[in-house]
Amino acid sequence: MTTAQRRRCSALLLSTDTVADVVEILQAHDFYEPAHALIYDAVLRVYGAGESPDPVRVPRCSTPPARRPRPEAWTISAH
Repeated sequence: MTTAQRRRCSALLLSTDTVADVVEILQAHDFYEPAHALIYDAVLRVYGAGESPDPVRVPRCSTPPARRPRPEAWTISAH
C-alpha cells in the first residue's frame, strides 16, 4: 500500500491534470502514511492557490512554519 501511495504522491507532483482528476475523490485521510497525507494537503494548497504543485513548491508548503529554516540560518558550502 505504501508503494502505491508514494506513486500517487509522485504523480500529483508531476502533473496538474492528475490533481484535477483526484481533487474531488481523494482526501488526506485516505492515506495510510501521515507523511503522504501531509504531502497531499500541501499539493491541494498549492493547487488551490492557482499554482502548479511541483517538488519545489510542495515541500515548502508541507513543512510546519516552526520547522522551516530561517534565511539567515542558511549557509552556502563549497563542499
